[in-house]
Amino acid sequence: MMRTQSAKTWLCMALIAGSIGLAAPAQAADDTARFYGKWKTTLDYNGQGVPFVSVHDASGYKNYVLIPQGSADVGDGNFSAVDGKWTASAAAPNDSGTYKFMDANTVYCTNATGQGVLWQRDNTPLPPILNGGPVAAPNMLPAGTNLAAVKVSQVIDTARIMARMWHPDAFLISAGVFHPSPDGTVNLLANPSAFSLQFYSPSTAQRAIISSNAPAGSLYGGPPTTTAAPPPLVPIPPQAIDLTVAFKNLQLFGFTGGVDQAYMNFSQRDGKPLRLVWVLETGEAYPRVVSAASGALLNPFIVFDDKVADYNQLVAEHQAALARMRGPRRRGSQNELSSAGFNLWEGTSSESGGGSNQQGGPNSSDEQNEDDEYNKSVGEQNAFDQGDMGAVDRIEAGVPTEVDTESYGGGTGE
Repeated sequence: MMRTQSAKTWLCMALIAGSIGLAAPAQAADDTARFYGKWKTTLDYNGQGVPFVSVHDASGYKNYVLIPQGSADVGDGNFSAVDGKWTASAAAPNDSGTYKFMDANTVYCTNATGQGVLWQRDNTPLPPILNGGPVAAPNMLPAGTNLAAVKVSQVIDTARIMARMWHPDAFLISAGVFHPSPDGTVNLLANPSAFSLQFYSPSTAQRAIISSNAPAGSLYGGPPTTTAAPPPLVPIPPQAIDLTVAFKNLQLFGFTGGVDQAYMNFSQRDGKPLRLVWVLETGEAYPRVVSAASGALLNPFIVFDDKVADYNQLVAEHQAALARMRGPRRRGSQNELSSAGFNLWEGTSSESGGGSNQQGGPNSSDEQNEDDEYNKSVGEQNAFDQGDMGAVDRIEAGVPTEVDTESYGGGTGE
């Protein structure tokens, strides 16, 4: 059995039919039918020996990569072998080559560039063929992906295919991104191990982590672990916003710093509502939090705990950003705020346990009026973002209902 020089080349090689060899004048004129049956070899892929199978019949060939869960379809096409030369419906250099039968059950093959591999006939049953259709490579980002600017959603799409091969019921429960670029993408050429995605299989009570690693664009599944399933283990839906959107919405409100790490999952603490969030570690006292469902900027203390210390700076930054963007704000005008919703903590004595000098609390009637107007504007914006125009009118008129206040903020409901 031969090892190959190029993993990528030999993955493509498996897609064509695997049959090549040093041309021999004594070969029969047409050997296509001689290839009928199931052939197996081991190819070097990303530094690991990967088993491949090629099944030939009168209609051509079908190729599979063998993984613990079954046979993953990796392509099919037409094939012919005549006078020691073969052709197949595949991309160059794996569309043609040479072959030489060592015996009826062994054939040595090379492709158009001379790379060779030994195939042997295998009569064992083919493991169950996995659903989902052909995949070019189960653990590679699709061909043509810009590896210098990869979105987490692109990695999630490929990782979900891998996870379903692991267990059909596996679902994504968290996504971690390390050292993203300023636009929320990742340069895998410079940082190939930037992504870490965790999946959970309810039928087996197992978790498994799929991570990116070198060579750039490759994904690897770690060994599964069987653990208890503390809540919440909620599937992250495909509709979750990409990290690039979270970054954009954060920057709309004046954030210009960098992000060391970003995590997306469902968060729930101390009886607070379950939320799908992006948590962005920025090196500040508290993380920035963005809803992964709507893109709204969220108060980290509302999401995680009841602390108010060190939050004045965040509030001041956001108030300043809103003031710059506010202008004459009427529905349908060009001066409307971002479509990203906005929810701020409002300091009260009951929340902080302090007196008039508490963190975030007003200290004059003018400041109170300014804060009331600001909170009213925030409530209007949140209601507008949700398409609740009745609530917008009520909040603007100063007569919000309790439901309006609970849903959007903006003042005391009636």
